[in-house]
Amino acid sequence: MWCQRLLCLYDTSLFYGIVQEMYKGGARVQYRDLLYRIHARQAMFTRSISDECVEHILRNGEVIEDYPHVFPFPAKLLLGWCNGRSIHVVAAENSSKQQVIVVTAYEPTLDKWEPNMKTRRKYS
Repeated sequence: MWCQRLLCLYDTSLFYGIVQEMYKGGARVQYRDLLYRIHARQAMFTRSISDECVEHILRNGEVIEDYPHVFPFPAKLLLGWCNGRSIHVVAAENSSKQQVIVVTAYEPTLDKWEPNMKTRRKYS
């Protein structure tokens, strides 16, 4: 049953067998598989964010938030720039299987983020 659910949750068609790298707190993390959650694919399509932009941000982006206790895998929020747009990518790491899972990607907005796009706005 889990395998059936997994197939529904991930687009697993990309990058099998290719060692890539993702930025993680000052060090590079090697991974063999880059997986996209279906939600990520939908968000990328709706927001016109390409695979190339997401991959660029995974390789070169800045980690602005760390979610080490997120279930089922620790995740990070990365900020990067692609085609003049600031883009946030949330990615999780399944280190036991050398997988990086793209959870979502979006263009941050000034109503929720400071102008540097790194700091969440505080509402009082």
